[in-house]
This record gives sequence, structure tokens and C-alpha cells, in this order.
Amino acid sequence: MNDPADRVRFYISQQRYQEALKELATAIAQRPQDAELHALRSHCLIQVDHREAIKAAELAVSLEPDLAFAHYMLAAARDSAGKPKQAEPAARQALALRPEWPDGYAMLAGVLARQAKWPDALAQAEEGLRVDPNHEGCQRQRAQALSFMGKDAEAKEAVLKALVDNPGSPRVHAEMGWVSLRAGNYREAEAHFQEALRIDPTNERARLGLLDALRARFILYRALLGFAALLRALPAKYQGSVGFILFLIIRGAGEILASNHGLAPVLVPILVILGTMFLMRWIGRPVANLSLLFHPLGRLALGREQRIETWTMAGFLAAGVLLGVGGWFSPLKVWPAGVMAAVGWMLLTLASAMETRQNRRVFFWSLAVFSAILVVIATYASIVSPPKL
Repeated sequence: MNDPADRVRFYISQQRYQEALKELATAIAQRPQDAELHALRSHCLIQVDHREAIKAAELAVSLEPDLAFAHYMLAAARDSAGKPKQAEPAARQALALRPEWPDGYAMLAGVLARQAKWPDALAQAEEGLRVDPNHEGCQRQRAQALSFMGKDAEAKEAVLKALVDNPGSPRVHAEMGWVSLRAGNYREAEAHFQEALRIDPTNERARLGLLDALRARFILYRALLGFAALLRALPAKYQGSVGFILFLIIRGAGEILASNHGLAPVLVPILVILGTMFLMRWIGRPVANLSLLFHPLGRLALGREQRIETWTMAGFLAAGVLLGVGGWFSPLKVWPAGVMAAVGWMLLTLASAMETRQNRRVFFWSLAVFSAILVVIATYASIVSPPKL
């Protein structure tokens, strides 16, 4: 293993990325024009710094435009940074340079999947399986595409074949968990996610899946998952409009009810159901996380950062109830502080739901500090000058 690239690949296979980066720093200093080394550096940087990973891959492409691996890593770096649309041309170029490459088909299928282009993702995964019928990545991408297209039986059959071929793969177990979760088999999903994490405790996709499987014990969240399953039957371009359509229906029903109270027995239940669906679509996960704080496996699956955020939201909710209700009946009329705490809880819940937002942590904690200051000010103002109703 005299070639630095071979040593780096060994470190990557062991997930020893810092050692690989040190090896690459030495090798690149000696061979600065080696595109493969820069592409391998991008692979390692994906784990720690998406922006630098993209830069390293772009440099590799500029040094050797005909190197398929360089385009592959550029696609991987952009995709990991949450830019699947920008990753797609690089993935296609990698395949153009190396047409019989199953890894390339799996990458393109994944990039298309992140854009909800499920038929196209399925076609690319099946093309990769034509080249290598036992390729794990293409098998997983095929199962995922079938699952999102509502073909649950075919998806399960596909992932079961992948499990037979790769029984010890944490990624395949995680995919089986997601296929089971989308089909409504929550206990089965939970078992596969746990097996994936037993094999590889760092598997983030399995951790997130386990959280959803545990949240499904919460009846409202289970209804949300069922609603998501119905949405998958719609074309991808219409799915993003569902929340706005729900809002328009709720608003229209409210206006009809205001002008015709006789329809209340019909419209009120509809408004309650639609309003719950609308709210749960945005705040379902953060609210369900409150119940996971008291579940031994749920606490572990949440992770330290999510636990702290969830306890913070629980604190604002408790303050809202205690200050609002207690402040209404006590001599100290501090109920406005309770209202501010409840508003803070709602805002933090919405902020917590923004999982794909850049700098989400800064946004969440800035909002938490601002809300806490408002609660303190409202409490002080209520004591100094009690509100009059």
C-alpha cells in the first residue's frame, strides 16, 4: 500500500477521515496536480465541511475533466450540502464518462430521489442493476423509489432481496425500516432501524427513521404519517401545494360558518380535523419529541442537541400554562407573561421543525433568548402595573 491514494481509501473504509485528511495533505503537497487526490479529499471533507468538499471536488474536475470519479464526488458533495438540483449535472457527467458504473447509477438515482423525481430515480436504479444485479446502492434506491411511488409490495420485495444479498448492511436494514414505515408497519420498521444502529451506531438515516417509528406511537403523529402516505400518491409538483390548499379550505369553511351558524354541526368537526392536519404538518415532529423525552430508547435516539431543544420547548410550554392559568387566578396578574411564553413555545416549535434551514441552531437559540427576555419583561410589567380587564 505504497500509493497514498490506496492508504487514503483504506482510512475511508475504516471511517478514519481525519487520518485520511492528514495523509492527503502530505500527498497533495507532493502532487498538487493529482485530481484523484483532490477528489478523495472531497470525499473526506463531506463528513466535516460541505463547502470545502465542493471546492475540492471542483478543483479535481478542473484538473482532470475526463475523470469520472471527480464528477462523481462533485455530485456527492453538492448533494450532501442539500443541493441535489446542482448535483444532477455532475452525476450525469460521471456516467457519460463511465457508462457501465453501477455506483454512478446509484448516485444519479439518489440525486433524482432528493428532487422527488421518483420514476426517473427508479429507471436509473434499474439501469444500474442491469450492470450489476447485486449492487447494494442501486437495490436500495430502487426500493426507495418504489416505496415513494406507493408500490409497497414491490418495494418490500426489492429490499428483501437486498437483505438476502447484504444481510449485515446497516444501510439495507435502514432502507427496510423506511419501506416498512411508509407502509404503516411501525413495529417492523422500529426493529430494522434498531438492527441498523446495532451494526453501525453512526448511521444517521437509521436514527432519524427510528425517531419517526417511535413518534408513530403518538396517535396524532401516526395520522400525520398516514396523511404523508396519501400525499405520495400525488405527483411531486403538487405535493408542496397541499398545505396552502388546506389553509384555503379552512379559511373558506370558517367564512361559511360565520355567515351560517346552522352548519356548525357539519363544519366544526371538519375545521378541527383540517386544522389539526395543517398544524401537525408543521409542528408534528417537535410536539411528538416531547413524548420521546420520557421513552428510554427515544431519549437516546433524539441525541443530545435535540433533547436540549425539546426540554427548552417543554420549559416554555410549562411556563405558558403555569403563568397563564396561575397568573389569571393569583393576586399577581402575570397571565400576559404566560401568553408570551406560549407564543415563544409555538415559535420555537416552528423553528425546530425547520430541519433543512441553514444555521437553524443559531436561529432557534436566538429565538429562545429573545422569547425568554420578552417573558421576563412581561412578568415584570405585570407585577409593576397589573393588567386590567
